Amino acid sequence: MKRLTRASTRAIWIIFAALLIAGSAPWGGHVSLSVAALQPAAQATQAVTPTVPRPTVFFEPTRVAPSGAQPFAMILCKFADAPETWQTPADFEKLLFGQDGLDAYWREASYGRISLAGSKVVGWYTLPQDAAAYRTEDGADVDLYRLAVDCTATADADIHFPDYTGIGMAFNMDVKASSRGGKVCLDLDGQTNCYGAFWLWPANSRNRALVAHEIGHAFGLSHSTVASEEEFGNAWDVMSQDGQWWPDPYYNPAPQHMIAHDKDLLGCIPAARKFTATARTQTITLERLAQPAPAGYLLVQIPIAGATSHFYTVEARRRIGFDASLPADAVVIHEVDTARDAPAVLVSREEERNLQATGSMWKVGQRFTDKAHGITIAVDAETESGFVVTIVTSS
Repeated sequence: MKRLTRASTRAIWIIFAALLIAGSAPWGGHVSLSVAALQPAAQATQAVTPTVPRPTVFFEPTRVAPSGAQPFAMILCKFADAPETWQTPADFEKLLFGQDGLDAYWREASYGRISLAGSKVVGWYTLPQDAAAYRTEDGADVDLYRLAVDCTATADADIHFPDYTGIGMAFNMDVKASSRGGKVCLDLDGQTNCYGAFWLWPANSRNRALVAHEIGHAFGLSHSTVASEEEFGNAWDVMSQDGQWWPDPYYNPAPQHMIAHDKDLLGCIPAARKFTATARTQTITLERLAQPAPAGYLLVQIPIAGATSHFYTVEARRRIGFDASLPADAVVIHEVDTARDAPAVLVSREEERNLQATGSMWKVGQRFTDKAHGITIAVDAETESGFVVTIVTSS
């Protein structure tokens, strides 16, 4: 399961515009889409006029944080040669709005800033072509744009697309492709807009963590990585590894929260709850990211060599709410470089770099040191709902 990035070279799709899309993922995995040159979106809270040639499918990092209801048109499409369906529209309604569903997840993870209110499930509709017609020319992948055009066309009578921020598409046949999340530009209902979008297959359409991950890509969130550059090894981040909490035997697993850096990008962390380390020695109390107390810091940011685009983040994680499946209660550290395709790298103890979960748990009495930049992060104590940390910098 590897993200399609600007730097990778697995495939080049040319559909009027040259799009660099690469990487690979096993069947049922998840990836995101990338394009080499994009202009900032005018708005992120609604579909926007495209700034790249059409037709195209792409990934765009968060430019303007989404806020309020982010309704998705969830369209169920079946291939012309595959009439059987394995899930009902009611199943997808439950995925979105059932107990511990995706709407509840985004409300909790964003502290009430983002919801999926107004989302609508429609279908099943029959596509005009057999499954084989939607393969790319080399047969190695599926033509996501053509699927989006045909799937939305079948639902056009039932959906006024400009009313929606995003479009979700679920198909009734596994085509040996990974789930995808990103954006797609389409001419619908007399308007040309770019929508947050995701594509699902039967093998993964009941995986709440994976669908939350793809919606994260639709909102502009990137993968995080571990020290080995593996994009699906960070157990603390829904944008990297699926959660392990299975409260529902039908829709599993449930998603854990995204990391603090992503919450900050989405506008979920108020300025008053973000601490930037500037003095030489500072001791602060961090609240847990999931279901935090109403006051207290949620994120520490430590500039590296004075840079605003290269820094460490420090966050407190406790096993509660959608974070119930975390490996442990611990402080978690990431090294972030905003110039990278996957900006955040999980920081593990050097002697445990191959133990991605346990090696990245920073517990009371443990200390991380970046000697080259004169930065130390020490975990001093555990509180009822977080941790006390001391930050020492050379500046």
